[in-house]
Amino acid sequence: MTTREPVVYTLDDFDDEIIPYPLWDIFRRLTEGGHDALLVGGCLRDYLVGRTPKDFDTVTDAHPTRIRELVPKSKIIGRRFLLVHAKRRGTKFEIATYRKDPSAVQKQRAAARGHKAQNVYGNQAEDAIRRDFTANALYFDPIEHEILDYVNGFEDLRNRVLRSIRNPYESFAEDPVRMLRAARFAAKLDFTIDPGDVEAIAANKELLQNVSPARMRDELSKMFLTGHGEASLAKMQELDLLSEVLPNLTADADDLIEQAMIESDARYEGGHKLSTAYLIAVFLWHDYVETFEIMRGEADGQLTLGQISADACHTVIRRAREYVAINRESTDFIVGIFRLQYALETKRSVRRVLQNRYIRAGVHLYSIRALVGDADPETAAFWQECQPSREEAQRRRHAARMSKSSQRRDRRRRYRQPDHNRFADD
Repeated sequence: MTTREPVVYTLDDFDDEIIPYPLWDIFRRLTEGGHDALLVGGCLRDYLVGRTPKDFDTVTDAHPTRIRELVPKSKIIGRRFLLVHAKRRGTKFEIATYRKDPSAVQKQRAAARGHKAQNVYGNQAEDAIRRDFTANALYFDPIEHEILDYVNGFEDLRNRVLRSIRNPYESFAEDPVRMLRAARFAAKLDFTIDPGDVEAIAANKELLQNVSPARMRDELSKMFLTGHGEASLAKMQELDLLSEVLPNLTADADDLIEQAMIESDARYEGGHKLSTAYLIAVFLWHDYVETFEIMRGEADGQLTLGQISADACHTVIRRAREYVAINRESTDFIVGIFRLQYALETKRSVRRVLQNRYIRAGVHLYSIRALVGDADPETAAFWQECQPSREEAQRRRHAARMSKSSQRRDRRRRYRQPDHNRFADD
């Protein structure tokens, strides 16, 4: 599939204004310095399928230190592979040097040390064939208005096909996250995944259990919180990946999650994005309910419902941390909105409940539950009517964070306070 010489397509009608104005200065400085300056990946892919590009990634043959010399207000970042960030008018633009996959010997040496082999610098063709899908491996020369295609990606884009560049079995085994990216891109772009890739996903899907919790959290956010959550959920179900990603999901969760994705897409279109913590809470809700009922039976009246609820929350979150990263702030959030559900149901202490810092998120979860028959619609309407505004809720959360920060500083001061009376009797 790959060739060393690219097929070149000319975009005569390309609108230069699509590219942010400050980026043209970066192109000019690189080219005047004798180097390539091309756009690659998602921005070109999205433009060619009629979507508005958002992220403009630049690639060049210049080494990062050379890029920093040529481009003012830039800095080198990264560990495994160096990138350059150039800041212009409050926006960061990423500039990468062409890479290639490490050799088999380099991979073996890295594996022997318990590390992943680092990418090494390469040429344009080598950079293209190391990427995941053909649709993401097109290069665009913004000055000549030319597309450079090493992997038949332009034809795949026209046919709306998502296809791995290399053998998909090897590609997905090397990095299982590519299976999630396949589902996400196919849902976002309304593409058909190549049959060979579908077979390879079925054969390798269990490898998703080896993905680090931090990467999994990041992928879930991109998949479900950026305007195509409902389509992504359907694609994940179609590929039978959801149970590999979220092994503690119950069959009862499907309707709630689907409704949450519809709500997420609507909020994104309206300029509001749900938090990753809220997304995780939706995925964990039915597991929490089942765990709560089991613990209540085992408690045999020896614990209060509040104690059982707290234990159930932390048990479910502890299990979930094995496959998705949940930090302390997210834990507080999930526990907060789960425990609010009982208070919302009973309508007790309305004034006190409305002061809860998680009230809007709690009401939102309760309302979604009501839409799928898991809670009372009239009660949901009551709380929707009297909950605080978004601005007020944000103010309360900020005040709560500042209070916690102040308490931590006070504790540190007390810890460091010298005991002047320690040797008073000496």
